[in-house]
Amino acid sequence: MKDDFVNQVLEILGCVGDGGEEALKANADKIHALADYSRKTAIFIQSKDLGTEALKDLSPIEIYTHMIIKIIESPTSIHRDASVLCIIPHLSDALKE
Repeated sequence: MKDDFVNQVLEILGCVGDGGEEALKANADKIHALADYSRKTAIFIQSKDLGTEALKDLSPIEIYTHMIIKIIESPTSIHRDASVLCIIPHLSDALKE
């Protein structure tokens, strides 16, 4: 499931491109499904309260941009995957508002 999860995230990220927030909203169902998966992972459960204040007041596109930066700056694939697992639920929540 992990590789499938990462591929699904990368597929959604590729769809957003220049479409911005409208593209995120168009992919909201996929993002919500990925967030449901993420919320069940140990990494999310153990770190769900870390950094949530920083994401709380951001718009969906700002959270998306933050996630892209984390992916790009991740020194390893483990860091990349953990960042996505921790951020996708916040993006999902922001899209619901």
